[in-house]
Amino acid sequence: RKRNLDPDYINRKLYYLLCNPSFFVNVYVKLSKNASALTKEMHKKEETMNVFRKINADNIANKFKEKNYNFSSIRRTWIPKPGKPLLRSINTATQEDRIVQEAIREILEWIYEPEFSRFEELNNYSCTNFGFRPTKSTWKALLNLKKKGQSTNYGIEGDIIGTSNTVNHTILISAIRS
Repeated sequence: RKRNLDPDYINRKLYYLLCNPSFFVNVYVKLSKNASALTKEMHKKEETMNVFRKINADNIANKFKEKNYNFSSIRRTWIPKPGKPLLRSINTATQEDRIVQEAIREILEWIYEPEFSRFEELNNYSCTNFGFRPTKSTWKALLNLKKKGQSTNYGIEGDIIGTSNTVNHTILISAIRS
């Protein structure tokens, strides 16, 4: 992570992390602290973040070593939207897939967060992205707007519908490998 702060450094060993069982154990520990991680899994009628042993981490790492990791089907549940007649979907992945997704998210964060931070510094924090970043939140975005946006005439709030439903995981993993 520290080496990624250097803009000239290119980390060529990222796929190696996905072949390391210890990395998945650390990711599991992080995920298991999240209350929403305890939703039911599609293939098993038990809590998703149940016992995760070293053998589970070894199995995931071996699938990456053999370059044959495949994401499982998700469980899709439809729930009503508050105040609207429409339904929205909630997609629940298996425990293994959640751990792999979080591992990939961490790797991508290590790569891109220093770039985002440098961009903010170069622009005197006048333009930044508050979505899904460490130490960023909706409240910090509002404080930033209040502090720096006194001459702002317009604010844009958007909702990108269904983007996570169409992520091509094969392309994402191949991008990490290269």
